[in-house]
This record gives sequence, C-alpha cells and structure tokens, in this order.
Amino acid sequence: MSENQNQLIANIVPPQECIGEETIQITIADFAISINGLSAKLKEKINERYEGFVGIPAQNLFTAKVGVGKDCFIPPTEEGMLNIQEKDIDFKTYILSTDFSGFAEMEGRNGFILLARPEDVKFSVYAIENYLMRVFNILAIESGGFFIHACGVVKDNKAYLFYGPSGSGKSAVASLSPDLGVLSDDMILIIPKEGDYLASSTPFWGSMSRALRTKGIFSIKGCFHLVKSTETELKKIENIKAMTTLFSSSLFGAFNSKRSSKLFDNIKEFVKKKEVNELALPLKPVFWDLIS
Repeated sequence: MSENQNQLIANIVPPQECIGEETIQITIADFAISINGLSAKLKEKINERYEGFVGIPAQNLFTAKVGVGKDCFIPPTEEGMLNIQEKDIDFKTYILSTDFSGFAEMEGRNGFILLARPEDVKFSVYAIENYLMRVFNILAIESGGFFIHACGVVKDNKAYLFYGPSGSGKSAVASLSPDLGVLSDDMILIIPKEGDYLASSTPFWGSMSRALRTKGIFSIKGCFHLVKSTETELKKIENIKAMTTLFSSSLFGAFNSKRSSKLFDNIKEFVKKKEVNELALPLKPVFWDLIS
C-alpha cells in the first residue's frame, strides 16, 4: 500500500458510538458473525437479505460493531468499480474500501465496520456484506475450508459444485437444473468434517431467484471446472491443475501471502479427498447424464 493508504489505515479506529442499538447474527455452517450497533432500518434490510441465515446458533462466533468512519475511505477504481484493499498488521486485518472501512482481529474474534454513508441503507447493506464475506472467508480458511465462486446444486441429497471464471456457465448450470435445489449460484462454502468435505449454502448470491434456493450442508459428490464448448465432454484433471483452478476461483486468496499459503494447503487436502473433473459444456441439460 502507498503512504497515503497507510495514513488512511491509521484512521481505522473503533467507533466512539454506533449508528444504532440493533443487533443481528448471520450464520453460515459453523460460523456466525454478530453485527452490533445497527439502525432499525438497516437491521430490517439485512434481515430481509439474509433470510434463512439469521439468528442460528454457531460454535464459532465473531462480533463486529457498526459506526461512522472519517478519512479512511478510498476512491473507486479508474473504471468506476468498487475498490477494496486489505492489509494485515500483527495478525489484525484492516480493510479499505469506497463505501466502508473495517477491522478484524481473529484472535479476539471481534472487529468493527465504519460506514461512509450510514444514512444510505442500500450502500450500507452492500458495505456490510463485503465485510461479512471477508471475515467469513478468514474463519473458513482458519478451519481448513474455503469459499469458492461456484454454483452448488443438490441432487439425491449430495452436492455437485461447478466453478470457473465469470461467464463460464455457473448460473446457467443452475437454471438448467430446475427440478434440483441450488445452494448458491455464486459462492459456496467448503468445509472439512469428520473425514469428508461438505458444501454449505451461503446467502451470497448472483442473479438467480430466491425460489430456487436450498439451504443446508451436503456431502460433495462431484466437483467440476467449467469450460465453454460446443460439445459436452467430461474428463478428470490432474491434481496440480485442479488445485490451480480451485485457487483462482476461491475468495480473496491473493490479498495476504500467509492466508494464501494456508488456503492453498486447504485446497491441496480437498483435492486428495475429492476428484475434480473438467466439464466442457454447450449448456444443455444433457450434462447431468454424464456426471450422475
């Protein structure tokens, strides 16, 4: 980071007062984040957005309070996109962004979010979501798991994961499976459990309708790297390629070298247990005949 950005980080300090008195807890699998100090209107919107993931007890609880920031935000990218940067200092994570800044101390399981525009509920909801995704990701990596940009589909009570770059067909796979449950069309949590790897639904979605969503945690039956093609083809890929493609599709792996190393180790262990295949698709439902 530049000297100016380091100065901005110096202004990421605990809020003297929160923007409200409301609290809400968001839970994904064994991980939960309690968000304290919300306004009533902001809590209402978050409760609506995270329906099905609110208020569920979990073993691994992280607490964050919400306040107003000052002189600790960065401009958007040159293309006008949301700009988010992280820096770890003494095992503490600082987050700089356009609409918020944040702090997370994993040892103490606490942190805070500073909003640039707390009166703007829409921007504040997305700011809090970006903070949540990063903290949930750190909790998952610490526990041997990881988040991955993928579509997760449930068939015969087993999870099938389809991952790849934007435009590779993740959302299309979900839409081509209308009779099956969808864990998410954008982001899946993978966690180790009792010698197996499980896929958990998340509240982080792309464009798919809520009507298709299935909440739960399922043993992973298949994992597929999507490749666009005019022909439908399925083939196993070598472990190195599997690890590389999974890493490139994982969440925020490159922000921190130590976390990246742990993430890569987690993916390496996953590949030892679960076969990864390449699925070439013309995006027709016939692919289920190959992988089931």
